[in-house]
Amino acid sequence: MLAFTLALTPLLRAEGPADDVKAAAKKLAESANYSWTTSSPGQEGRGGMSIEGKTDKSGMACIKSTFGDRSTELVIKSGKVAVKTEEGWKSGEELTAAGAGGAGSGGGGGRRFGGGFAARMAQNFKAPATEAETLVTGAKELKKDGNIISGELTEETAKQRLSFGGARRGGDSNNAAPGPANAKGSVKFWIKDGVLAKYEVSVSGTFERNGESRDINRITTTEIKDAGTTKLEIPSEASAKLTSGEAKPEEKKTEEKKAEPKKEA
Repeated sequence: MLAFTLALTPLLRAEGPADDVKAAAKKLAESANYSWTTSSPGQEGRGGMSIEGKTDKSGMACIKSTFGDRSTELVIKSGKVAVKTEEGWKSGEELTAAGAGGAGSGGGGGRRFGGGFAARMAQNFKAPATEAETLVTGAKELKKDGNIISGELTEETAKQRLSFGGARRGGDSNNAAPGPANAKGSVKFWIKDGVLAKYEVSVSGTFERNGESRDINRITTTEIKDAGTTKLEIPSEASAKLTSGEAKPEEKKTEEKKAEPKKEA
């Protein structure tokens, strides 16, 4: 009887708040498509940040990022990025080769979205469904209070959120800025009809630079909408930049034929 009861225990165990968020994020990820907006207010005279994004099950994402008065449009898929510049759409590789972006609009967006920055955005990009699961993993413990599921972040997760990759401007990882001290943070999730609808991340820490300390407090809010009804319109020029360097289907077939061993007579 005891053995039977122990065998049933995993089946009887109720799912916790973390499981609820993971299930809601998975359901969102399984949607054919969805849109989202992410916003973070400015601090100490610096402009705020906002993102308008759309994604689908293929992993394609269209993003419009705005930092202060600078805006940039990007298309990301499978670690590759295409950026809209004043000279037209450019791939991350082209921007890196050029040494500077020229991307964006409204007062020098290209300086901010150079090749290195664009490449890091593509490599680090996580759609909201994926990012939510990462945040669950990076939380110490999640608790449910009404319709809000929340918890404290681990110190390591808070540091990662504050550092945004950890490299100084220009992308030189060998000259990385010191990580933040006293890093801490929290996360909140909202679920509607079993699907992730919104989440908010709050982080704070202290950075040392040139002998001076600077406190950072950042709140980032992401709201999801139009699951299953979002339409992605990818400019053909952007799509071409994402596939540049890849062999065309007919070229792949030719290469496969050449690679086939010859049959003996």
